[in-house]
Amino acid sequence: MIEEGEIEQGDLQREHAHRVEEEGEDERETETPVGQVQELQEEPSAQVLRKPRTDHASERDRIRFLHYQLFLHKPEPLLSNGLSHGSSRDDRRFSPRRRYHAERPEPHRGEGAHDEEVGEGDGVQEGLHLTRVIVAMPAYNEERYVASTVLKCRKRYDEVYVIDDASKDLTSEMAGRAGARIVKHEKNQGYGGALRTAFLIGKEKKADCLVILDSDGQHDPDMIPRLVDPILKGKADLVIGSRFKSRSGMANIPKYRVLGIQAITQVFNLGTNMSLSDSQSGFRAYSRRALEHIMITSNNMDASMEILFDAKEHNFRIKEIPIVVEYDKVEGSSEDPMGHGFRVLSRTLRLVRERYPMRFFGYAGGALIFLIPFVILYVRAYHPVDTGFMALGGMYIVMVLGIVGSFLFFTGIMLQGVTRFSKRLIDIMNE
Repeated sequence: MIEEGEIEQGDLQREHAHRVEEEGEDERETETPVGQVQELQEEPSAQVLRKPRTDHASERDRIRFLHYQLFLHKPEPLLSNGLSHGSSRDDRRFSPRRRYHAERPEPHRGEGAHDEEVGEGDGVQEGLHLTRVIVAMPAYNEERYVASTVLKCRKRYDEVYVIDDASKDLTSEMAGRAGARIVKHEKNQGYGGALRTAFLIGKEKKADCLVILDSDGQHDPDMIPRLVDPILKGKADLVIGSRFKSRSGMANIPKYRVLGIQAITQVFNLGTNMSLSDSQSGFRAYSRRALEHIMITSNNMDASMEILFDAKEHNFRIKEIPIVVEYDKVEGSSEDPMGHGFRVLSRTLRLVRERYPMRFFGYAGGALIFLIPFVILYVRAYHPVDTGFMALGGMYIVMVLGIVGSFLFFTGIMLQGVTRFSKRLIDIMNE
């Protein structure tokens, strides 16, 4: 016979076993599916947390929720597309809206910039543009001064090129030791050839500004930022260092050079309707737009004039900055000053004739026609008509002046029309 205490104890054991079995079924019913757990674990900023159970109701109704770890992880720099390294676009909906940017300070254009291409892996926002200023100097047998000039340039700018035009001395070696990048011509190509090489470097390197200065110590590299600044601010396409913008700039220039430079400059101004003060300065800064449009064909020193004519045709904004040139450093020039002056003047007249024929022929024809009244007055005052021969000679002079002047004037008009038509045709073909 079974006692009552034993029956109650057996019932309790069976009830406990039944309850354990029900709890196991409940756990299986409320367990999170494996796929959902894996999906949640893949989320970098989310984790599955279980709320501690207090009774049967809470055990059957377990709550699964996401916990965002806001600002608890080290922020990664954003790429240009708004994503961090190793993330995908789908991760953005689980990431905080707060953005962390790896800011890279933009170097001042006047201080130069390294060769850096901004890509997706650089941690820089799209639109951040690093400016690039390149300094180039043509050199021919300038071993004495080229190193000091390069060192002064490298105080502010990293990319300094020396275009060695087949020098016979140690120009390349001295420039290289000073930290310049050397481009050496196998054969002497002249000043114009060195400028073409410098322009090619500027275009290939996609420079925002190309600075050209002499390597013989005449130009002060500390003046470069003053030439570069208008270019980088978008106020000019070509900046010229002028020796005639201030009295101090003219102080060291020999008198014969002043006369020659002024004569060439005035011919250029009359031919192009411009008002430059120094058309022969080799200290200049060019914008990227100028590098893309200027074409240098001359190999001689008159290439600087060719550049100015191209700048006029393309409506470049030209600005002049006062500079001081140290002529005392230079013992002698690689080219005869007088011969150089006549060649440049001849080249300037030829460029005016080719590109602005109306001004060239029109001015000449107009000047001849302008002389006719003075010839008539002279003849009537000193050689009356009844004297015979001299009066007849005066009439011949008037007729020649009128015919030649009219011919030149109308020739200029016709050639100007042909020139404009040719330019228009070239523009259409380029489009």
